[in-house]
Amino acid sequence: MPEPTTAPAWHIQHAQVLDFGRILSAADTLTSAADVLDYLTTPDAFTREHDLWTQAGRPRPPCVDDLTEARTLGPGPAAAALWSRHRAAGIAWRAFCDLLDESAHTGRPLHVVVDGLAP
Repeated sequence: MPEPTTAPAWHIQHAQVLDFGRILSAADTLTSAADVLDYLTTPDAFTREHDLWTQAGRPRPPCVDDLTEARTLGPGPAAAALWSRHRAAGIAWRAFCDLLDESAHTGRPLHVVVDGLAP
């Protein structure tokens, strides 16, 4: 029987620490150089926020390149798909930022709910 494999904790992997740091910065959680240094010194202190981001499906800010490409394509299904993807990314990103903000202000553990069911 194969041994179960476990991935290393996110905060041990340099690329994941930097990736999530970009997310926290875009979400206005890391707003100063001191915030960034605190995060890079002890990224594991942000595990609650990382778990929330993971539960939310790892949303990212909507990409303005999608809009530029959609405008370049003009009317048609490809442009409509890009507009739709941009809107969906914006909705997911705003929902995550609201959840992150609520968690920071209340200190309560929050969970992502999708279609009325918590994952």
